[in-house]
Amino acid sequence: MASFEDFGLRDPLLRALEDADFEQPTALQEALVPVLRREGNVVARAGSGSGKTLAYALGVLDRIEPRAEPAEGEEAPAAGTRVLVLTPTPEAAERAALALVPFVHALELTVSIPGGAWGTPLADADVLVATPAEVMQGVRGSSLKLESLEAVVVDGASDIEATGGWEAVETLFDHVPRDAQRVVLTTTFTETVNDLVDRRVKRALRYPAQSKVEEAPRASTGVVGYVVVSEREKVDVLGRLLGGGDGAPPVVLCRSDERAATLAESLALRGFLVGEPGDEDADVAIGASSTEADEGEGTDEDATTISFDVPGDERVLLARHGGGATGYVLVEPRELAHLRDIAERAGLDARAAGVTGEDAGAATLLRAFRTEIRRAVREEDLGAQMLVLEPLFEEFTAAEVAAACAALLRKRAPAAQSAPAAPALGSAHSAPLQRPARDASAGAAAAPGRAEAGPAPA
Repeated sequence: MASFEDFGLRDPLLRALEDADFEQPTALQEALVPVLRREGNVVARAGSGSGKTLAYALGVLDRIEPRAEPAEGEEAPAAGTRVLVLTPTPEAAERAALALVPFVHALELTVSIPGGAWGTPLADADVLVATPAEVMQGVRGSSLKLESLEAVVVDGASDIEATGGWEAVETLFDHVPRDAQRVVLTTTFTETVNDLVDRRVKRALRYPAQSKVEEAPRASTGVVGYVVVSEREKVDVLGRLLGGGDGAPPVVLCRSDERAATLAESLALRGFLVGEPGDEDADVAIGASSTEADEGEGTDEDATTISFDVPGDERVLLARHGGGATGYVLVEPRELAHLRDIAERAGLDARAAGVTGEDAGAATLLRAFRTEIRRAVREEDLGAQMLVLEPLFEEFTAAEVAAACAALLRKRAPAAQSAPAAPALGSAHSAPLQRPARDASAGAAAAPGRAEAGPAPA
């Protein structure tokens, strides 16, 4: 595995990485950063949790120099956006901009987003993060100039398409200088996204690499359970999952040592005896990606491994949760597409944990409604919908938001109104951690939660 030092980054960026507690690059960052530093174009399938924001932060910003100070008596050089990052929603823009701040400031550059809540005027920002519609409004109003663009990043192309911003993307590319670097990141390659790439992004590195020969679907070698939970609820949910467990202490792995230390302190305050991987007297063992525990070394093979943060790539996911080991991932709603993607690459079947089975006596309409929801979860591109609902996850639990959406849908279907009320669904949030039994014949773990939670027949 490469290190950030291997990329040849400028010292200010390396210091910013150390201060932000980033320790090892993900597979995506290993592939993209060297190409981006050479001003190459990139097209990648990458969702939240893959390390995509840090990839273009390092690769693109490493070659952007601060504006030269004018000599005495000379006029200041004309301002203008130098790096444009397009996102599906204003909330996604805010999140990306905050993630970029340490690296932008380390290089003495400036960053801003529309809305007036940031100190740097949009026209003076070296890096602008915004939705396509917001950028178009600025261009048409002459408050934004794109002639000085050195790079444009489309962060979430399929989500922008799904949320109705694609026409603005096409128009903006007409204003992008021919020699500007182009980066397109998308959770899925739709026909529309592929069309834009073919026309607008020439000689680009594609990640993952496209095989000339169509490969057969990879057979599943195991199961990894996941619990969808917002960041602010993670510790509480983990505490409920840990309560009352028997056997070897569960091993909880975080993305960094600092993150692991903070989690250990939070669990200790809740009365858990926290130890390191291999400590049999502890209630729970806490580790980080930089420790041997991330490769499964020094831990009891019967211990349940929980990823407190979604793994950045398939190799980490496979090291933690492959080989038939019992495991769970706490995943934020916007990271779910990324988890499913790397699980597929790792040959693992990602399944929601703690879902009870169907009530045999439920009405036909109710069973049909649940079946349709299951189909949508497995087949629809939900990334954009996660972004639309994301602000609600800060106010309500994911279960409450899902229930409200279901209520609205059923009100629009008159036939469903006559169906009896749905029985309560079980939740991994409210039950202690239960390790699924192993399937000895397949050498893989059975599905987390009740056996009925497996994929429904078509």
